[in-house]
Amino acid sequence: NILASTVNDIKHEVMDSNSGKKFATKEVNFTSSVKLYTLAQCTPDMSTFDCDICLSMAISTLGDGKQGAQSLLPGCNLRYELYPFYNVSAVSIQSELTPPPPPPSSGTILLR
Repeated sequence: NILASTVNDIKHEVMDSNSGKKFATKEVNFTSSVKLYTLAQCTPDMSTFDCDICLSMAISTLGDGKQGAQSLLPGCNLRYELYPFYNVSAVSIQSELTPPPPPPSSGTILLR
């Protein structure tokens, strides 16, 4: 099921977000001519554990067989549609502008 795998993928993207924003969007081909657009986010102050629980509850309330749905909970929200309901180009540009996280320190000090 494309919808189930996509909402689960986006849940993991939100929790694995290196930016700390706890926000993700995802587009996948639903059919050869239709795209599925998804957006998920948790409030920035939520722990990864609480975000996981909140998004899992949001997913469970979406139901099946709908062309679009949204779940708004106090700490998170999840939405999917068969049309772009967010500014796709703004999200893409923001992703490109977000700097990568610093490399893990190895305990070695480099002097120049």
